[in-house]
Amino acid sequence: LKAFPTQVYLGYELTARFHGAHRARQYLSDGGHFENTAAYELLRPEREVDVIVACDDGCDPDYQFADLANLIRLARIDHRAHFELATDFPGSGLGAIFGRDEDFAQKADASDDKCALLYRVTYPRGAGRARWLVVLKPRLVACAPLDVWQYRQAHQTFPQESTTDQFFDEAQWESYRKLGLEIGTLIYREHGAQLIERLRRVD
Repeated sequence: LKAFPTQVYLGYELTARFHGAHRARQYLSDGGHFENTAAYELLRPEREVDVIVACDDGCDPDYQFADLANLIRLARIDHRAHFELATDFPGSGLGAIFGRDEDFAQKADASDDKCALLYRVTYPRGAGRARWLVVLKPRLVACAPLDVWQYRQAHQTFPQESTTDQFFDEAQWESYRKLGLEIGTLIYREHGAQLIERLRRVD
């Protein structure tokens, strides 16, 4: 245990052995073998969470949304949650950012900013209060700078490269970092007030 603690604790996880507070060290797993977005626990009806922001970051070059589908399926089965995709954004620029899953199947171009989905989540009467789920999906957006677009030209699967690649070089790291910053800025700084106004609406 002292010589190879990481490997030993990984072995514990693989064999479903958990010692809790009886050991000095704790091994934390990302839980990806169950649900990749980490939003499942926040969707429990007893939790008083009004807005959940989830990043759907698994490798998904064809934008099939398998991880999001798994989350919705699990939450429906276990929590009796109902998901309704928001598509109406009158009088705001949110419609250019929030889309439907089929919008993402189109290859991004220099005029496209679709990078998120917005769901209203409700529960049976008395089971829990309604909440919003904002799902961010890595996609090349029009506002991304030249170096990010250039990286895409050289790496056609960006930003959906295989997650087996765990060793990013400088250009790869910076391209993902900058794209994430641009998506966050686009949604929360440039359109944050409009988004808050939309989330306050009761449909």
